[in-house]
Amino acid sequence: MMKGKKKNTDTNYNVQVACCKNQLIIYNNVVTQGNDKAQLIPALKGIGANTNQPLEVVLADAGYGTFENIEYEHQQQINGYVPYQGMNATFEDQPFHSSHFQYDRQRDVYICPAN
Repeated sequence: MMKGKKKNTDTNYNVQVACCKNQLIIYNNVVTQGNDKAQLIPALKGIGANTNQPLEVVLADAGYGTFENIEYEHQQQINGYVPYQGMNATFEDQPFHSSHFQYDRQRDVYICPAN
């Protein structure tokens, strides 16, 4: 049993699929965990086992963006393009967080909230 997107609890499954750059499926798995956080490392290991080739680049959505996953990619020398889960937070209590800096395209600089 897991909570679904509509906040209901039901018998659900979480499917993980990985494709290569030619869009061929090179890994898949079905689990009952309700989120993807713990699924990236097993997927990366499974991809390596299935292809017998080192991974160079990984692209995944923010559901996989945990410190543990990013650290694993770094240790395995994988270029991971995985957004951190908190990237859309507002950080209103942190006025000098990078999310509050404004980009000036003409000068190619970021402007601090204190100008």
